[in-house]
Amino acid sequence: TERLVAHWQEAGNTVHTLGAPTAGPDAQVALWHASGVTGVLLQYVPFLYGRLGISRVPEQVARAAHARGLRVTTFVHEPWVPPTRAPWLILSPLQRRQLRRLVASSDCTVTAVPAWAEQLGPQTQVVRVGSTLGEPPAWSSRRSPPDSPGTGSPLRWLPSPPSRPSS
Repeated sequence: TERLVAHWQEAGNTVHTLGAPTAGPDAQVALWHASGVTGVLLQYVPFLYGRLGISRVPEQVARAAHARGLRVTTFVHEPWVPPTRAPWLILSPLQRRQLRRLVASSDCTVTAVPAWAEQLGPQTQVVRVGSTLGEPPAWSSRRSPPDSPGTGSPLRWLPSPPSRPSS
């Protein structure tokens, strides 16, 4: 997230990072809208939103955002578990259904994995992230930027861990 923010800001975008909503999707989106957010980036990994990788929250956020005129992009980091273990035989189809509903509720879907883009549909774009973006600007090394993206991610800026004295 930090690298995406840095690169979007380098490109001249105003970016605000909002995360870990404590209110329900409608109330959280209302707060974002009132704060001037015009677009939401949902970071999607199934287990980010629920212990079993099943949750209606991302889709509820997308629908609430659309109701307020906010553009929704879903970044798929991992689509679903493969049906290779007994519990995953049930979870995999449920996660696929969940993600397809979320994709249908999004204006745009992006992923860093070309093979997943093909599975997610024609509205999906491949966007390189992480180490493929290169080093972020110096100011972003382990601290919050001055203004940071309207993301619907439950992630938030974390301070660097305190240094430990060597013994």
